[in-house]
Amino acid sequence: MKEILLEIDDNTFCISDTHFNHKGVLNFEPCRLKDMQLKGYGLNAKTDEELNTAHTQWIIDNWNKTVKPDDIIIHFGDLAWKGHREILPLLNGRKILILGNHDKKGPNTYNDFEYVVRGNVKVENNLIYIAEDDDKLMSTLEIKIDDKKFLLSHYPATAFEYRFKITDEGKIWETPTNLRIDKIIKIMKYIKADLNIHGHTHSLSYTKKNNWFFSNVSLENIDFKPIKIKDLKWS
Repeated sequence: MKEILLEIDDNTFCISDTHFNHKGVLNFEPCRLKDMQLKGYGLNAKTDEELNTAHTQWIIDNWNKTVKPDDIIIHFGDLAWKGHREILPLLNGRKILILGNHDKKGPNTYNDFEYVVRGNVKVENNLIYIAEDDDKLMSTLEIKIDDKKFLLSHYPATAFEYRFKITDEGKIWETPTNLRIDKIIKIMKYIKADLNIHGHTHSLSYTKKNNWFFSNVSLENIDFKPIKIKDLKWS
């Protein structure tokens, strides 16, 4: 139910890019494997499936040691490669999903989230405004906490994150990623947000550009466990 959006405050937890059941992420971000093994997960894994299972259990345990059943937690996208329906009920909290580029399994497959942000959603003066978007993976949430404006998105609001960079003519390819980032940048400029909370970039973090700040809540940037909005370091 969308009413959960009215309950978001600085005690709300954030996390992004869990990539459950995606062994490739351990190659892409070896810091995950290092921390897993330091905590005793996957030390004896002999197959990809065993390593995936250990990776999943490591995240679940970190999550549930941090988040209580009644806490609100926002997932900033790229939830799982597969098996999300089995994993979600194991995770504590009242969960909100901001869609990432890998979250394309259709509108009825994330039913264990209390709310899925689709299109451009704004919470203001105890009211919720929803602007739909033709792009089914376009997903942003605008909120205000203690006179600070926050834009929540999977992608960071910076053109530095464009993928498949430039044509021979010096033009940016109009990939779905680039078009979504363009929209997010326009929203940031229009609402004059103080902070863009995002995921997507894993261990790569941005700090400040165009007079607004970034906070990356990808797993690699938050000590591999959910973090409260009030504990984000950004100014």
